[in-house]
Amino acid sequence: MLRILGPAAAGLLLLGSAWAALAQQGDAQRGQYLSKAAGCVGCHTEERDNAQPFAGGRALKTPFGTFYGPNITPHPEAGIGRWTEQDFVRALREGRRPDGAHYFPAFPYPSFTRINDQDLRDLWAYLRTLPPSNRQTSLASSVPDSCSLEATKACLSGRLSTFAGSRLT
Repeated sequence: MLRILGPAAAGLLLLGSAWAALAQQGDAQRGQYLSKAAGCVGCHTEERDNAQPFAGGRALKTPFGTFYGPNITPHPEAGIGRWTEQDFVRALREGRRPDGAHYFPAFPYPSFTRINDQDLRDLWAYLRTLPPSNRQTSLASSVPDSCSLEATKACLSGRLSTFAGSRLT
């Protein structure tokens, strides 16, 4: 009986390890579903016929001025192709760029701060499957003078309570 259980236990262990590794990589198909539910194209796709999805360029009018949604395709220069998964997670949860600087306060951080780890992995996996676009976008092109660095810092400091909460599991 022990001879039968040994291989069966080993098989279950391998199956469990494979399942855990798959979960760590993310499910691109589920990530596509999540991107639709989150409305990612609403900010990251230009409003024109035949615009490449997620290549950026959508004008977003805010009290701070007009911003343009960035390219989030895996292009290494114009998009997020050089980002790590951790860079992506930090951007959504903390509103920080890969270099650690804050994104200007147009990004809807409260909407993404509490996304659970698996959803972020799945969304990241999906974005990595997109065709890269070399479309360059400007992150802030018509910011009024009243939005000085000090005003921006004050606005960002008000968002700290947004990041202090627990994550959904």
